[in-house]
Amino acid sequence: MIGRYGEQSASLALAMSRVSLARSLEDVEAAARKVIAAVVEDGMMHKYLLMLKHLFNHKPFNTIDLCRQIAHQVIENGIENGQCTNN
Repeated sequence: MIGRYGEQSASLALAMSRVSLARSLEDVEAAARKVIAAVVEDGMMHKYLLMLKHLFNHKPFNTIDLCRQIAHQVIENGIENGQCTNN
């Protein structure tokens, strides 16, 4: 991707992908908690929540910094018709 679009465009796409992934993981984890609360008996809930915690044990992305990087690149490059442009 870097060879085709350049390092700056690739870094923007990577930052956007990481932010999207982090937000999606949060959404999936929240939905799983709701399902567990709805279908699991109280006595087993702690066990299932521990399993969920284990499944979603990942190193979080610094989404604040990533969003700042995205904003900086968008401001620097400009936006045309809702699309990032390389001026």
